[in-house]
Amino acid sequence: MPPHTTRIKLPVSALCNVQCRFCDRNMDCAYTAPNGVASETLSVQESARYLAALLEKAEPPVEVCLSGSGEPLARPEETMATARMVRKAYPDVRISVATNGLALPGYAHDLAEAGVDCVRLSVADVDPSRLGGLVAFIRTGKRSMRGDDAMQVLLSQQKKGVAEARHNGLYTTVVVPVVPEINKDHMAEIAATLKDWGVDALELVPFEPREKSGLGKARPATKEDMEEALMAARSVMPSAIIGSLGGDVVSLLGEENAATLLRGIKLASQAEAVTDRPMPDLDRPYVAVATSDGEAVDVHLGHAETLLIYSNDNGLVTLHEARKTPPRGGGDNRWSALAEILSDVKVLIAAGAGDNPRTILADKGIDVRVYEDAPLQGAVLYAFGIKPKGRGKGKQ
Repeated sequence: MPPHTTRIKLPVSALCNVQCRFCDRNMDCAYTAPNGVASETLSVQESARYLAALLEKAEPPVEVCLSGSGEPLARPEETMATARMVRKAYPDVRISVATNGLALPGYAHDLAEAGVDCVRLSVADVDPSRLGGLVAFIRTGKRSMRGDDAMQVLLSQQKKGVAEARHNGLYTTVVVPVVPEINKDHMAEIAATLKDWGVDALELVPFEPREKSGLGKARPATKEDMEEALMAARSVMPSAIIGSLGGDVVSLLGEENAATLLRGIKLASQAEAVTDRPMPDLDRPYVAVATSDGEAVDVHLGHAETLLIYSNDNGLVTLHEARKTPPRGGGDNRWSALAEILSDVKVLIAAGAGDNPRTILADKGIDVRVYEDAPLQGAVLYAFGIKPKGRGKGKQ
């Protein structure tokens, strides 16, 4: 990619199949997530709107990178659909996918068929023992793996993924985080292994510790660290460069404008989805909301101790009551008990919800909707099929 290329990252997945020790799951992936897009995942339609707005500001050439907050190939159907949308709408734009490589061997052909040009593969190290200091575990299907065996599997999949990517005409760039206390002094070895794999390009990015991650107290990479690592890598791969983290959302729009754009796209999608979702009825007339202040949808369902219950009397939406949720613990029984408490509720709105509670509650007739940090009033009105009038005054 030319140095002046603008990289726009589209977050297509919040799921991940590798737990890196430098990752804080309460935050986005430092090496794949776009700056200015915090913990959001965009649908194909949302990505189209988001990309159109950003391309108005971007100078060509442009690369659109399908990325996190998590691992794009953990949601392959959404990732392929987004790639096809971008390719159809913008034939001249370069498309890449940021991946940890664990699932890459199974999807390299599909990525190429969907119009992807390049794979950006994150490789933390090539030595299993050192890699274990950077990766806690991997997840294949429903099975979690730890230790040297897991690291061997990850490295094997990454190597195989590079071969399959190249076989399908995908340019392969490997991104390596430089961690001073673990892999910095082994960059020549890492570069040599990657060269043997057949990668096309190598980018080194600086490690930045996140407080609540497994490496939260590790030393960050300095400018001197990066220069030394680059010199070692270039002794094997002369074209190696120092890359940058994140994407260009903030630089294109500014942090506040980027957040405003994303919020507007999300709320528009929610409004359009109203007619496609179950609506409160005579048997289940209420809407429940997980909120800390009665103004915003800001509580994850798993953390909610109280839910506010709203009713609709011929278009007049009011707070009906508050209900306590079952105590934490108890696994699926907790959600079955909550379904009984909400036996007259049709829609439950929260800032987040796991797959298990959503499935159990859906089976009991409750539609769980995730509207993170959305204004409570607008979310409730949408749930009742009422479109809010005007723009309002921020959080209602």
